[in-house]
Amino acid sequence: MKKFVVLLILFAAILVLVPALGAQSDNVDVYGRPLPDDAAPYQMQVWQELCNSARTETTLSSAKSVYARICDQDGFDKFGDSLVTLDENLNLVPAAAQSWEVSSDGLTWTFHLRPDQVWSDGTPLTANDYVATYRYMVDPKSAYDFSWVWMGVIANWSEANAGEVAVDQIGVKSVDDNTLAVTTTKPLGYLPLTLYFWPPLQAAALEKYGSADYQLDPKTSVSSGPFMLKEFVAGKDLIIDANPTYNGYRKPVLREIRGIYGDQSNGSFLAFQSHDVDRVNYGLLSPADFQTIFADPTLSKNYRPNNGDFRSDYLFFDTYNKPFDDVNVRLAFAKAVDRDSIVKNVIGSQFAKPATSFLAPGFPDWDAQGDFKDTQAYDCPAAQALLAKAGFPNGKDFPAISFRCATTRHRWTRASSPPERRSAVA
Repeated sequence: MKKFVVLLILFAAILVLVPALGAQSDNVDVYGRPLPDDAAPYQMQVWQELCNSARTETTLSSAKSVYARICDQDGFDKFGDSLVTLDENLNLVPAAAQSWEVSSDGLTWTFHLRPDQVWSDGTPLTANDYVATYRYMVDPKSAYDFSWVWMGVIANWSEANAGEVAVDQIGVKSVDDNTLAVTTTKPLGYLPLTLYFWPPLQAAALEKYGSADYQLDPKTSVSSGPFMLKEFVAGKDLIIDANPTYNGYRKPVLREIRGIYGDQSNGSFLAFQSHDVDRVNYGLLSPADFQTIFADPTLSKNYRPNNGDFRSDYLFFDTYNKPFDDVNVRLAFAKAVDRDSIVKNVIGSQFAKPATSFLAPGFPDWDAQGDFKDTQAYDCPAAQALLAKAGFPNGKDFPAISFRCATTRHRWTRASSPPERRSAVA
């Protein structure tokens, strides 16, 4: 009798546990992977970003435009994998290409694609998709805003971009379906790193539709990447879902990414505080926002600093024409910029520091010893003396110059004055 009671209790316990175990096993993603025990249901695994309603946006692919990408926080370049990528320590590692090597003369790099990568329409991803993408970028008809990056780098790139040779003459060739060869103008050890930012467009779709705009319509959009387009209404919203056919190196945990439109520059932190978005990029936080974050126990706990993108903000001049063909004028302007004040009051000292050279800290040959510190020092009397030496005492006869400053948070254009009226320059 006791044995029967024990068995009955065990049977009842099993009946209670089975639904719970079944429910837990049902919490899997589109790839069949079970979520952690403490995870919310998969249907809730949604990430929301604020897109910029004031920005000109034309594409979801860096292969069409770098400066006009749609929802440029997390929406773009999710429909394919670039050949290579960077790990958390900024080491170059495989992405769509599982390996690569360079020829003995240093001119031809051969990339071997991961096998069995597919587009969401069921067709295989091949080296020809990458060839078609690079030909699309170099084609002068595309008016690509980043074509300069391979000028003098990839063989015949500059000539094809100028319309002097056909686009099929560039040094990007398909050896076979899973092998891509890139030939350079001279031995360039950094070539693989330049291929980091560009996932492929589909060659068949490019041929059928004529441009990368096929990505903007769920009816024509195809993806070989971790997400696929569900909905896009310009200026309203962007919805991309996990791509169930994706078998690349970065299968997403998220079910969906949503982009909503608003005042990204001035409204991102407020949207985060209101739980409307899940992240605010460092470039969208003001010094005042950081004060709020560090004063709040919850916000400060959720502050996750990272290495950013090693960006250097700089002024540059037309050195071929007056007045900046004179090195004294250039030095005068260098000494008229109060870098410390800009970092402290405009950018924020939390994630920036005054620059004394073009290269950011950590790069080879950056100004680690401060060799250029004196040259770049904020010194208005010295700037005035240099300007006088160039023939413009007290700014007399100095021509009107248009000064344009563009940063993540601020964009403005204004006329600049001689360095002694430093507020306009700095």
